[in-house]
Amino acid sequence: MANTVRKTSVTEMAGIGLLQGISLYALTTPAAKAQLSGMSAVLWMTCWTAVVLVPLLCYFTENLLGLSRLRRVAIVAGLGFVIPVMLTTEYTVLRQREFIQSSYAPLLTAAVWSFIGVPLLAHLRHSPRVARRLHPAYEVQGAARPQARAQGWHWPYADLFQTTWRNTIAFFTALVLGGIGLAALALVAVACRLVGLGVVGQILFEPPVLVSAYATLYGAAMGLVLKQQTWLIAARRFLLSGRNLLPLSLAVLFGCEVWRYRTDMPVLAAGYTTAVILAGLLMFMVVRTNTHYLDGLEVEAPSPRVRKFLVAAWMAAMVALGVIALLLVRLVLQDGWSADRVWAAFLWALAAGCVVGYGLSMFRREQGWMWSVAPTNIAMGGVLCAGMFLLATPFADARSIAAQDQIQRLLDGDAPADHFDYVRLARENDRYGRDALKYLSQVDPKHPHAAHIIAGANAALDKTTTADTSEFSDRSSRR
Repeated sequence: MANTVRKTSVTEMAGIGLLQGISLYALTTPAAKAQLSGMSAVLWMTCWTAVVLVPLLCYFTENLLGLSRLRRVAIVAGLGFVIPVMLTTEYTVLRQREFIQSSYAPLLTAAVWSFIGVPLLAHLRHSPRVARRLHPAYEVQGAARPQARAQGWHWPYADLFQTTWRNTIAFFTALVLGGIGLAALALVAVACRLVGLGVVGQILFEPPVLVSAYATLYGAAMGLVLKQQTWLIAARRFLLSGRNLLPLSLAVLFGCEVWRYRTDMPVLAAGYTTAVILAGLLMFMVVRTNTHYLDGLEVEAPSPRVRKFLVAAWMAAMVALGVIALLLVRLVLQDGWSADRVWAAFLWALAAGCVVGYGLSMFRREQGWMWSVAPTNIAMGGVLCAGMFLLATPFADARSIAAQDQIQRLLDGDAPADHFDYVRLARENDRYGRDALKYLSQVDPKHPHAAHIIAGANAALDKTTTADTSEFSDRSSRR
């Protein structure tokens, strides 16, 4: 049975945070004193991730209208088990000591499932669909009216929109408030030392006190923010207002560029500047559409002139999608797949789904203005969650796809065996690249280029093993 709206308890949220802080310190202490390995490391990382995630899921499902207690427990327990196992599988079970993993995909997947997957799971409704009315001629003839169709599942888009933004704003606001509270606690500790209460100041600076204090402050901040529904709505309107749209889009694009140069792995090497400009325009159009539609409860139809302009803009967006696709296809045909290109193709598919889905509302006026935005966002949200989960796990890891493609190109002769970058194959694809090198080092001697392939693979194995082992030792000693 669905729950009724209840008042969010700040004390309850702070208690969850306190329990989280104590658990985190209890898990961190044995890891700092000893080097965990084998199954102990697997269990430790699984528990540590669950302790971090489960309270966050409790905060995100707090006081959601229509969410039953049973479903809330199922969401918290299910995601609180699946996501830690996914992260542990990526960073512990598949991790080799002589090679450092560099993929952040599991963490991004955990964030996507927390911010997007939780609202989708929480607001899924099961209700009877309204039957279509028969033509009046059939009623005159005495035909029986059809009964309501079988019950179906659907999502109320307004609830999805409000919950997603509520959780996002509350999460980052609580981070800031918790940091402010921790800084105030540090000032109190310093003041205690200055007035001669050094013991109190020393206690406040102890790691268990700091960890427990911040977790408790964060939980209390989440409770305070979630209680202020009016403030959350005002913050959401401010962020989604038209005057803040362009700076927000430019900030996101600038952040992507900084991240690209930080990792030194461009998504599109050929025609990258063109692709970035077109991708920025597409992002701006998608964001602008959503800021105009919002929760879909108050949508004003534009004038015929504005409608024609929007139709032209959406046709231009289709052209931009085509140009980006051509750049990506040309790069793949030239150099094969890489992990970044797999992710680029996935992002392109999401953008294409949004552009095509939004564009449908401009050509079928009888269903209302912007009628396709809500179902498109729901569908793309599901695709995003499913795709991220597959690409960030061994089911369809982007690095595995790239490594298999590079092997096939090398064996088919599409890539010259004597000029192939075997070291790059390992460095860009982590464990899957190492497995690819081991496979190539045992290739059939009857292959036309077996000598070059075996020699290059063995040399790359020796080079990456030696270099990455020393790098791992240096990082361990510094820690």
